[in-house]
Amino acid sequence: MKGLISHFHVRFPKWMFSWTFLLIDSLIGFFAFRSSLESHIVYLGFHPIWGFFILQLFWSFLFLFRLHFQGEFTVSRIHEIKRIAQTTLAVVFLFIIINAIINPLPWIPAESIFGYWFQFYFGITIAHFIVRSFQKYLLLKGVGQENTLILGVNPRGILAAQILSEHQQQGYKILGFVHMSDDSECTENLVFPILGKESTLHDIIVNHQITEVIFALENIEHDRLLLLLNKLTGLPVSASVVPALQDVISGLIHTKQLHGLPLLKIQSQLNTSYNRYGKRLVDLLITIPSLIVSLPVYLITGIIIKFDSKGPMIYSQERVGKNGTLFACYKFRSMREDAEKHSGPVWSEEDDPRVTAVGKWLRRFRIDELPQFINVIKGEMSLIGPRPERPYFVEKLKKEIPLYTRRFNVRPGITGWAQIKQPADRVLDDVREKLRYDFYYLENLSFNIDMKIILSTIWVMFSGKGR
Repeated sequence: MKGLISHFHVRFPKWMFSWTFLLIDSLIGFFAFRSSLESHIVYLGFHPIWGFFILQLFWSFLFLFRLHFQGEFTVSRIHEIKRIAQTTLAVVFLFIIINAIINPLPWIPAESIFGYWFQFYFGITIAHFIVRSFQKYLLLKGVGQENTLILGVNPRGILAAQILSEHQQQGYKILGFVHMSDDSECTENLVFPILGKESTLHDIIVNHQITEVIFALENIEHDRLLLLLNKLTGLPVSASVVPALQDVISGLIHTKQLHGLPLLKIQSQLNTSYNRYGKRLVDLLITIPSLIVSLPVYLITGIIIKFDSKGPMIYSQERVGKNGTLFACYKFRSMREDAEKHSGPVWSEEDDPRVTAVGKWLRRFRIDELPQFINVIKGEMSLIGPRPERPYFVEKLKKEIPLYTRRFNVRPGITGWAQIKQPADRVLDDVREKLRYDFYYLENLSFNIDMKIILSTIWVMFSGKGR
């Protein structure tokens, strides 16, 4: 409890600035609305306050998903101005195009919409620039810096500590090192203390209020890195890796350079605003209308299934969900009713004889997955996430693959990064390969990657390239 309270004090300045951005944007939005749009709303007979409230609520959610309310002190001012321009312009142009095609709002001319955007955009960018500049000033004074821990007492870790400590504007406050199990004896030129060994990593992070962890391992192996990341699960820390020089030169990984130090950012925790609130909101906003629109497809598909083979139209199968909870996953039946009567649970295979004639088409166009919209609405699944697996296979894979259960940190998805990148599981090696894609998704979970997966899935459905 003491550690959590300490982390609250460390994180509080960021939260304060996040709320500051929300307040500033709302005030600027109010004046822009009063100047350009209020008279048009009044003409419609609506109270202007409601018009402003709905519009500003939309911007607030969009900015939250696009990470414009980040309280971090190290956010690039130029990069943020560019991203705000992309976000606002895209929405304004889309609104004008829809208005021109459907013509539902002829009383709001394009020049008024552009006038609103001009005032809103330049107002919030100037305000954000001023606040971000104040944050940079505070960083140089030591306020807002991340309490940083270097994992690795070796030349790579010492170099990282030296560079980061010399450039405080990057936001890292080095507290010390952790001696890792594979470190050689290297204690020369240590400006910062060794706070403990790898076995006490959790206690070191809590006791020293660590908010940033830098992996500076001598041997960066994928499985070892995942094991260490697993130790950070549940802790309010961010993680970065100092990659091997050969990886940087070969271009195998994307890094950012901090005064000559290559650094790879890792999303080691999932307690982001988008994952906590936005992802669920996106699920419901897309799923509920999609379910209503696709009801004729449900009816037609069900009738075809009943005529094609014996058995129910929709069947449910027990799957493992978030945090290991069990739930009934719904699908249109694409196999014979007694598909596993003699074999027991087995993975599907190429030209699986258990799949019915209609089932092949359902799988090809991903129509068999549509009933899982019900699971999404119930909160058991998400639109995007790792594929939900059956308990029999989960128990088997937990013994075979280290950290397999890490994929249960989020809700399973109807589609996902692994599903659109890899074919269905046939053998254990397929599962291992998909797991790499699942981990990539967990480490990069955001609104942008979810939208990319949704668009890719739509293409797979309409192109008939489902597998």
